Amino acid sequence: MNILVTGATGFIGQQLIPALLSHGWRVRGLARRPDRIPADMAQTVEWVYGDLRSSPIQSEFIEGCDWIFHCAGAIRARRTRDFLLTNYLGTRRLIEALLKSPHPRPAILFLSSLAAAGPSQPHMPKTEDQPCFPVSAYGYSKLAAEALLRHHRLDFTSVILRPGIVYGPGDRETLRLFRLARHRLTFQPGFQTPFYSLIHVDDLVRMMIRCASIPVAAGEIFFAADNETGHPLREIIRLAALRPEASRLTCPVPLSMIHFTAAIASLVSQTGARPGIFNLDKYREMRCPNWVCNPSKAEAQLGFKTTVGLSAGLRQTAQWYREMRWLLTAHPSGHVSSDSDRSYSPPTI
Repeated sequence: MNILVTGATGFIGQQLIPALLSHGWRVRGLARRPDRIPADMAQTVEWVYGDLRSSPIQSEFIEGCDWIFHCAGAIRARRTRDFLLTNYLGTRRLIEALLKSPHPRPAILFLSSLAAAGPSQPHMPKTEDQPCFPVSAYGYSKLAAEALLRHHRLDFTSVILRPGIVYGPGDRETLRLFRLARHRLTFQPGFQTPFYSLIHVDDLVRMMIRCASIPVAAGEIFFAADNETGHPLREIIRLAALRPEASRLTCPVPLSMIHFTAAIASLVSQTGARPGIFNLDKYREMRCPNWVCNPSKAEAQLGFKTTVGLSAGLRQTAQWYREMRWLLTAHPSGHVSSDSDRSYSPPTI
């Protein structure tokens, strides 16, 4: 098959493309600039250039494609409109180009998020047939993009995936969690133990390929997670430590204090060169202690099961960070982390 991958130079895109190539599929990657292309993919992928945020998609980008794997999206932004600009309007531009293409049109696999569905109730993981109640601008923008795809369900085939927290080698967002795990004393938001659904990037990539390989996935929405119960934050942090057997103390932080800090961080972010990941929008997600989804629909309809357990996945990821020296003070993006940086905001759901 011929595949177009948006967000091809991002964390998930860089893991997805080698898997697609290993299946013998031809891959076209959409990137904003040539300098973002990984050296090891420069010759194996057909690269096209464009920005979903600011310009229409050229029809030749999708010409001859069987599937579009739409992985591009903003996970941090200064304002709500910035999330909408990428996650909603970017998807709309892609759909507009798709509608201009001749039949048979490519199908779209849209990488959404658990944030689009909203938080779950205690001991009641989210299922695909439940109403969606996003609490953050990020979640609203993803749900709005989903609505666009459902509106055009008769014009082309689409599949929507809503993963929980995606982690694995190469991810910069969960890197903060692994740095936090180096300390014996850690902090959690609020006084209820938070629970999160996670999925290793290798499993997510396998699920994406599975959706494109069998007709039964067409028109469906699937949650993606490694189990039905989620994982408590303290257990995630313990397993992310290079020495998980070491004893550690978890200290709850009042939500009012986190709210105040998030408000200050949001103001500072307005003047920074790059929007920070911790802000009021992230606080709206942090104040909800349960972000758990039920992946049983994917098992029943796709015959898909995850293979990477949390312990093995976090251990592998920690080892990769260690080999790449990302667990030292210098952040790969240039940010410098001190040993006193022990607060934690969960990676974007």
